[in-house]
Amino acid sequence: MRMGPSTDVLRDIASGRVAVESILDVPRPSKPLIYLRTLLLDSGALPRDATATRPLMAWATHTIGGAPAEHHQMLRTYTRWMLLRRASRGPSGDIAIGAARHVKASLRGLVTFLTWAEEQQTPLRALTQAQIEEFITLRTARRWLPQFLTWAAERGVTPDLDISTLPRREPTISTSEEHLEHVIRTLATDSSIALDARLAALLIAVYGLPATKTLALRRRQLRDENDGLDLHIGDRPLALPAPVATLAREQLDLRPDDDAWLFPGRLPGQPLDPQYLALRLRPLGTSISALQNTARFRLAGAVPAKVLADILDFSVATFENYARLAGGTRGDYPALRTR
Repeated sequence: MRMGPSTDVLRDIASGRVAVESILDVPRPSKPLIYLRTLLLDSGALPRDATATRPLMAWATHTIGGAPAEHHQMLRTYTRWMLLRRASRGPSGDIAIGAARHVKASLRGLVTFLTWAEEQQTPLRALTQAQIEEFITLRTARRWLPQFLTWAAERGVTPDLDISTLPRREPTISTSEEHLEHVIRTLATDSSIALDARLAALLIAVYGLPATKTLALRRRQLRDENDGLDLHIGDRPLALPAPVATLAREQLDLRPDDDAWLFPGRLPGQPLDPQYLALRLRPLGTSISALQNTARFRLAGAVPAKVLADILDFSVATFENYARLAGGTRGDYPALRTR
């Protein structure tokens, strides 16, 4: 921060040559500029409602330029009124790291899709079911293309295609039970691994929580109850098992007067990035998605979907799907005990 472009930007803002909000409109900000932007937000110099969408919209405007020109206005409208509105959370309009990544992945995918349609010499109004199914089998478009096609069909941009028949990627287990148990034991006992990574990874490995939701936990969501520690995520408090509770208390003790993020990140006012966690899991021979899926299969095979959804704040449909794939046996899952 002492030298370089960020210093120049700060000097221009301080002198009044540029408005402080202009820092939000850089489509490809450098890491120092991102840090400066976050610092200004955390200090209150930038309004939160402006910072939620403007940087993403600046990035989107740049990215949309790669699509066929006739679709630029449509993509701007879709990005602003669908992608960004759905990504914003709560009254503050904050956009979580994972939600921002979904916006970017969706828009990149749509630029690819619209370019592909142009190469097929097919106007959007003439797209066929067969063409959509061909495209979606070639790319990982299942997460973002159906939403766009529904939106476009409602406005007469595309035909009313049957998106329910599009192939769907089902979750699979890529980590054996034995390896999962080994990873859990290592995370619980190996103090050479960073404490925040150990605790976050254990919450994912035991409860199948999404990484973004885990890393966005607030300290106030952990509460002392008698001799135990409860985690409040869904409708009912979840009593943490002893090894996880021990690490959680250690993490809380690092900042006893701080009531913000349980896992504070390097950027001011932001939680840890999932990439941080992914890098620390790599030496253990596993990944976030592998831990998530294995945990969810174990849970779904032992506990009713409605109970899981209430405790862990998932949709019932998510765990019903895992239960179907797991062939649920409705046993006991000691780590999933409520008070």
